[in-house]
Amino acid sequence: MKQYFIIKNNQKHLLLFFAGWGMDEHPFLQYAPQDSDFMICYDYRTLDFDTSPLTGYTVIDVVAWSMGVWAASQVLSKVSLPIRRRIAINGTPFPIDEKRGIPPAIFMGTLEGLNEASLRKFQRRMCADGNVFARFQLTAPERSIEELKEELENNMYPVDLADLMEGFSQKQLVMVFSVKVIVFFLPLTSAQPGKEFPCLI
Repeated sequence: MKQYFIIKNNQKHLLLFFAGWGMDEHPFLQYAPQDSDFMICYDYRTLDFDTSPLTGYTVIDVVAWSMGVWAASQVLSKVSLPIRRRIAINGTPFPIDEKRGIPPAIFMGTLEGLNEASLRKFQRRMCADGNVFARFQLTAPERSIEELKEELENNMYPVDLADLMEGFSQKQLVMVFSVKVIVFFLPLTSAQPGKEFPCLI
């Protein structure tokens, strides 16, 4: 896993963002949270996670998107960090699963057919319309097809949701709908159903 500081101003608050499959820092360089440092994690060919750059932070907010939800669930269960809030966007701890994730047949088809054209099609579907896709292309990730295949092949194993949810009550798990994504706040602070969350891209 790669960890990259987009903003490092020695703040006490850190936004720790686990990006989706195929991403790098480029699509997120323009995002600037207020009064917070900003680290992005990506490239899940391995799940090596270095906590040493995070030792000075007193508050960490975690946001995970798509395959980053799975990666975050894997690494954060093994470390002790001052995490205030965990937010999962359009992802699952079960990345390859017939009912709770991507059906295995679709996953294998994506892996076996991955090339420049299919990647571009994937990225187009990720964007709302042609204008958004055109803007995305200006800051698109700069990773090779071979690297992206390795990322799909390596480490894509689900975790036990019961283990992930241990210690949280039902009142602490609230499904929040905003901008057509499902957002989970763990643990719940002041979140309310319908609360908007700013898109990162």
